[in-house]
Amino acid sequence: MIDPGETPREAAIRECREESGYEISDVRFLGMLQFFLKPSWHLPEERIEYTALYAAEVTEERAFCETEEMLDLYWHTLDKPLANANYIDLRLLNYYTK
Repeated sequence: MIDPGETPREAAIRECREESGYEISDVRFLGMLQFFLKPSWHLPEERIEYTALYAAEVTEERAFCETEEMLDLYWHTLDKPLANANYIDLRLLNYYTK
């Protein structure tokens, strides 16, 4: 989520740091995506949400830092199917790799 007073680009950089421990700076805007989401336990209404998709290069592969937000991160190569990925993540990956 974008914090108050934060740009989408700044949010992407912060979220990457919080969720993986990686510090990134050269972030490229790829586009905007629209999602229709069904009700869930914490948001009971159907809704449309938008997200900005950014990409950055990682020059040094290292183990992810486990954080409260992300407890099960791992590197994935594009030549193998993703296990346990949700629909939105698969769509984002498909968009990015084309």
